[in-house]
Amino acid sequence: MAQLRQGRELAPLRAYSPQNLPHGSAAIRDEQNRKQCVKCLIWKPDTSENFNKSKRMPDGLSPTCRSCQREYRDRNEAAFRAQKRLMTYKMSPEQYDALMSAQGGRCGSCFRTREETGDAREMCVDHDHTCCPKTPTCGNCNRGLLCRECNTGLGMFRDDPWRLMCGIIYLLKYRKKGPYGDAQATPENL
Repeated sequence: MAQLRQGRELAPLRAYSPQNLPHGSAAIRDEQNRKQCVKCLIWKPDTSENFNKSKRMPDGLSPTCRSCQREYRDRNEAAFRAQKRLMTYKMSPEQYDALMSAQGGRCGSCFRTREETGDAREMCVDHDHTCCPKTPTCGNCNRGLLCRECNTGLGMFRDDPWRLMCGIIYLLKYRKKGPYGDAQATPENL
């Protein structure tokens, strides 16, 4: 009996064997057990070094070789980032740009620009982990945009204001020259 998938009947598994697939299919191999990339048409050994895994393909490997996929991704990097941001944080490119403009093109925590941080990558979307501890988020708990350093730092403090304040007090306590001249900062004189 044939399996059903989304209301459609699937062909028996033997229909997906390499000898039954049409010419040019992802599962076609040559006599040396190499696979042809559908993009560059180069025959390559059918290993995970040359082809990514794909559950959707009958042979378990992507029809496009890794180098062609990398080249495509590099050409369309901005679109890939926007798609990932939409899937992960439910934030459209327009919403990201509006938030970046509202923050004056600066990190929401340290107020530095990307150029000042020395990181050319886009700012990270910060969200409230108490609302959505794992990604993807609901989209309602997005707080702002942070540089990678601030985003990583807040993550290390687990978004806990008390732990962050204790860290600040610790740093001020051991500062060579405190904000009050030569006196060391203590919780009492903050």
